[in-house]
Amino acid sequence: MNKVFLSIDEQIALLRSRGVACDERAADILTREGYYAIVNGYKGPFLNEGAQVEKDHFAPGTTLEDLYALCRFDRELRGLTFKQIMHVETLLRSVISLSFCECHRRPNAYLDRNSYTSERHYLRGAGEYQKDLDWLMNTLSRYAHAQAGQDNVRVTWYQTHYDAIPLWVIFSDLTFGNLRYFYALMRKAEQQAVCERIMQSSGRGAKERLHLTPRGVYADLMCLVDVRNACAHEERLYSTRFGQAATISFTDVLRVVRRYLTKDETRQFGMELVRMMDEFSQGQASLSRILSTSGIREAARELRG
Repeated sequence: MNKVFLSIDEQIALLRSRGVACDERAADILTREGYYAIVNGYKGPFLNEGAQVEKDHFAPGTTLEDLYALCRFDRELRGLTFKQIMHVETLLRSVISLSFCECHRRPNAYLDRNSYTSERHYLRGAGEYQKDLDWLMNTLSRYAHAQAGQDNVRVTWYQTHYDAIPLWVIFSDLTFGNLRYFYALMRKAEQQAVCERIMQSSGRGAKERLHLTPRGVYADLMCLVDVRNACAHEERLYSTRFGQAATISFTDVLRVVRRYLTKDETRQFGMELVRMMDEFSQGQASLSRILSTSGIREAARELRG
């Protein structure tokens, strides 16, 4: 059975038949945002218990405005979270590049397979080692040997003036996802240097040292890449579970992020989150109820201190 196209009026009629009140703004909301993004994305907390997935029926009193308020809150949440993850990404690009180059002084050492860890010590497991190393070598080589003038001013400048392109230039072009594989393939002593630099730059103490280990930073990278992509691609954030086992909640994500922020950045992030939640909760009883059970407000207050 295929999904049948529904006009905006038909979408409104469907919502009403399932118990969702729609006012004069409904057509404009559905046109601008899309049925799938609002209804399918944020219906969960508003459904009657035991409702069938293919025959959603909503709790009494549910309005399209309720779903839209949760959608807008989540959008603001993505914006605030994305900004902080950019701080983390910038830090990790810097300390990973610095820690590698400090141990490998040759300008093109990053293109030498011998610069990386052994199969036995690879964080992702021996079975992934050869495939991942091949992929990294191909990726780095492609950036290092990009043709001059291909809309990359930095690479073109170094190709013109020097014999090799340094790693820190290449790192500007790698994605955050690329970065986690590079880190995983670094030697353990270099990974430990990354951990120490994170500790120093963020001003964290002994409590964070338990998490800022070579394996712990890799696990954080896996999580943060997923969260960053969810933010960048307008995916639901507030209730999504991240990580390979889908066990990391958004409140857990906040605790991961804070390990990489300075105390001032952490406090500011918490203040912005609390202020945003207060604003969205005013006059929105259903949203206030959802947020009160999410644990996000308590986690935000932790950040604020």
